Amino acid sequence: MPNNRDVARKRTLNLIRKFKLDPGYALEYRNFMSDVIQKGYAEMVPQDMLQRQDGKVWYIPHHAVYHKRKKTLRVVFDCSSKFQHASLNDELFQGPDLANPLLAVLLRFRQEPIAMMADIEGMFHQVRVLKDDRDLLRFLWWPDGDTSKNLQEYRMTVHLFGAISSPTCANFALRKTADDHGHGYAEEVSRTIKCNVYVDDCLKSVATEDQAINLCKDLRDLCSQGGFKLTKWICNSCSVLASIPDEYKAKQLKELDLDREKLPLERALGVQWNIEKDTFIFRVTRQDRPLTCRGILSFVSSIYDPLGFLAPFILKAKQILQDLCKRKCGWDDSISETYLTPWKNWLADLEQLSNVQIDRCIKPKNFGQVEKAQIHHFCDASEHGYGSASYLRLTNKEDEIHERNKWNRPRRNLSTGDIVVIVDETAPRNSWQLGRVVKPLPGSKGLVRTVLVKTKTNTLQRPVSKLCLLMKAEDQG
Repeated sequence: MPNNRDVARKRTLNLIRKFKLDPGYALEYRNFMSDVIQKGYAEMVPQDMLQRQDGKVWYIPHHAVYHKRKKTLRVVFDCSSKFQHASLNDELFQGPDLANPLLAVLLRFRQEPIAMMADIEGMFHQVRVLKDDRDLLRFLWWPDGDTSKNLQEYRMTVHLFGAISSPTCANFALRKTADDHGHGYAEEVSRTIKCNVYVDDCLKSVATEDQAINLCKDLRDLCSQGGFKLTKWICNSCSVLASIPDEYKAKQLKELDLDREKLPLERALGVQWNIEKDTFIFRVTRQDRPLTCRGILSFVSSIYDPLGFLAPFILKAKQILQDLCKRKCGWDDSISETYLTPWKNWLADLEQLSNVQIDRCIKPKNFGQVEKAQIHHFCDASEHGYGSASYLRLTNKEDEIHERNKWNRPRRNLSTGDIVVIVDETAPRNSWQLGRVVKPLPGSKGLVRTVLVKTKTNTLQRPVSKLCLLMKAEDQG
């Protein structure tokens, strides 16, 4: 590698001006770097290595990235910085993608009623770099963050944010931990580490609270044997949360009274999760963007929906953008009134998304153990778009099939004494007969599907689908 120390030095010295303009920024930056050094994630370059000349030395510039939602600052190392047509990331081998697919992790998270989530603390920083390779991860910083002192040379001892090899190395180390130490635990523990972790987030769902309590403990123990700390635990069960030591709980849960206070909203890999109701919710903030093709594309692309729940809604906006592109509108040209009105109407409808709630768990409550599962797919297409829907058909140990009403409210069972109108599709509605239910005929599951109805002339047996409830028995004087 060429000697790029001067480039790194100039970029580090540029920080002084930013520090003077924003003391708060300077304090957070210094605290972050101090934490990295104190925890042993970085070390001063040994004196006998300062003049290393074998081409295995590289200086990485660094800068801060501010997380708007978490309101925290993180220092990121610019491994893509080039000098003489070379950069560290150009020379690193990225390695195979060992990360689980995002969609797969989220779908597994929906399988069972008890859901829990945790975070691997500083995952990349828990994986060491070989000593001979550390000089490729050098950076410049001031002792104690004091910019009045001379810059010193440090080097990372662990994998860092910004290097293309870090995700693969960290994932490999985590999986190796499961392989090397998993034999002392139930198979489910190792499988969770291998199949239910996305980058540094662990999402898991299980059938019972006892399973969750045991799994939480075993996961913490197994990960700790590889130097990983599973922390920031969240669960939709108060009993499970009560079993987790406070130091491992998510910050917002540590002071929560589990007996009196509601569980908070949280994000599961970016998807908003109402833990108390155990539903996925959607809150899209309306942002001011230019009324241009570029502005529309920017806004539509900013809506995060990995599970595709909002696809039918987003399709309308995509159709507007598609029409604009067909008409070869410039990216920064103002859109015409023809498209301005439907676009503004679509933006106005955004507020309605807050009313949408999707059950996190795909299984019905109290359904029991699933013995069979089938997936049924339906697809269709038109000139405007493609549509598809997938349904899960579940059968439990009692050979019962999960029944679900088609987007209608559950109906009350007809009772003795109810007054009904008998549907007769061969006659005008104003001539349909009135009748009184004299005997409900419930099925094996207690649902009334057929009743005996007494009219003026006789008694009829009719399915409830052919009856319209006019007045409940308890409402009659």
